[in-house]
Amino acid sequence: MEFPSDKNDYEFYKLKNEILSNFQRIITQEYGDSLIDVKQYAKMYFTNEIVPPTMFAGEIVNNDLDELDYSILGEIVNNARIPIIELAKKVNSTAIIVRGKLKKLEQKGIIIQYRIGINLNVLGLELYKAIIKLDKYTKEDESKLLAYISNLPNTHYYIRNIWQIEPEIVVSSYQEYYELIENLKKEFPFVIRTVDSVLMITDEWTPGFKNLLKMIK
Repeated sequence: MEFPSDKNDYEFYKLKNEILSNFQRIITQEYGDSLIDVKQYAKMYFTNEIVPPTMFAGEIVNNDLDELDYSILGEIVNNARIPIIELAKKVNSTAIIVRGKLKKLEQKGIIIQYRIGINLNVLGLELYKAIIKLDKYTKEDESKLLAYISNLPNTHYYIRNIWQIEPEIVVSSYQEYYELIENLKKEFPFVIRTVDSVLMITDEWTPGFKNLLKMIK
């Protein structure tokens, strides 16, 4: 199937879901991989309080960043609690300029929030990625599935790729994870085709951005 080059990933994702829902009985395989967006949840597994997620990725926006912007991002990406004065020294600037830069980066949506990184292994917790292939996937199905996963305190990330969704889930054991996935499959038997699971050794999203910044520059 050819898709017009002036369309974005969201439009392709919507069209793909419509085709998948109407012809799921004759479509057996799909190929390709492209990130649509990621919903990042608060650490609800500590509080059991359901909190709306923050989204990143999504539609591509061109932002002009200078060397100082990159230097600031390179420092705070793994140390968001660094004092402004110390940050200014590290990037060879002044506290006033750095504070202004941070404010502009937040306004542009380049910095969307400040989070702490947690070593789940030390706390006896495990992080699993569920790679879910879909069958029928109407707009209503998508909304219900997102609502269901968003109301699980265990949900850490909700990743949408072109051909699949990949929720990342924090649990105390594989048995807990298995039960969550089995309940999910029972709730959406005509939506979920297959579920593959990966045990994540570390949460790579946050520290991974440090290398990403190097690639962008």
